[in-house]
Amino acid sequence: MIGFPLALFIFFALWGILCLFYCTRDSRQVLSAYLDKAHLKRELELLGPMAFAEKMVLTVFGMLIVLWMIRSITEDILGWGALFNGHAGDGTVSVRIPTQ
Repeated sequence: MIGFPLALFIFFALWGILCLFYCTRDSRQVLSAYLDKAHLKRELELLGPMAFAEKMVLTVFGMLIVLWMIRSITEDILGWGALFNGHAGDGTVSVRIPTQ
């Protein structure tokens, strides 16, 4: 709670500075062409379907996030970290078993 007001102030101060120095009067017209829904839909269609490797990266990264979140849920509800007697940390999720 001590750092939150300062972080909020710095966020809005930097946003104002960026707008002051980098946003010109005609930036809205330039950006609106890129943020148009039809333009975004065309760009998405140009990407095509996801490749197998992209799906695998999405799956592994999703599992990583879920494991980070459920390592220790609450004091009453133990996560999977309890299986290691409290020795499991955030880095435990990213350790892989070497294959031969």
